[in-house]
Amino acid sequence: MNVYTPNYSGPIQLIAKPGWYVGLFMSGQWKYMQVQGYETVPESRNVSRNFGNIVAGGQSALTLVTELQVPSSEFIQMRVKPIDDVEAEIYVPSAIRKWSLDQVAGRVDWWTQISDPYYASTEFYVMGSDRDANMVVYNRTDYALNPTRFHFWGFRYLVDVINVKDTTPDEREKIKKSAMHIMNDFGRPQIDWEVL
Repeated sequence: MNVYTPNYSGPIQLIAKPGWYVGLFMSGQWKYMQVQGYETVPESRNVSRNFGNIVAGGQSALTLVTELQVPSSEFIQMRVKPIDDVEAEIYVPSAIRKWSLDQVAGRVDWWTQISDPYYASTEFYVMGSDRDANMVVYNRTDYALNPTRFHFWGFRYLVDVINVKDTTPDEREKIKKSAMHIMNDFGRPQIDWEVL
């Protein structure tokens, strides 16, 4: 099995090129697709989100990041960094918190860049409009903050989602063996093709 690992020693890299297969583990099961094309999504003011005023020691509500919504025929590979002195948790989809341990969850903040200057540990994936990214932003300072901004960058992929029922056993085996596998969240994997 080919498993994708973010490039911790440099900038974000492509997961796959046109014609390649990708297996994305989301909500406890593998979703397979074939990449048709891709483009970069540069870090810019347009691909950012301002969560507005957050009181001292306060937090935002769980907020849909509409800037990261894509159609069902696409998925995105993103990294995130704060522009202001705030920290955030990411949920993809809204019920699954990224970077979670048993009792706590990791957050991205200004300190992330000290041990991870390329923000590789913040990499996450959004598959189509039904797997939206959401964030909760925290202000741990003793004064109100406004703005509370985050920048995003990465790649956008045009894909054909594979309907398992339309493939032969040989095709399924070829796809499983050649796909680049990506863990987007944890859960009990269901590798049985009949349930995908």
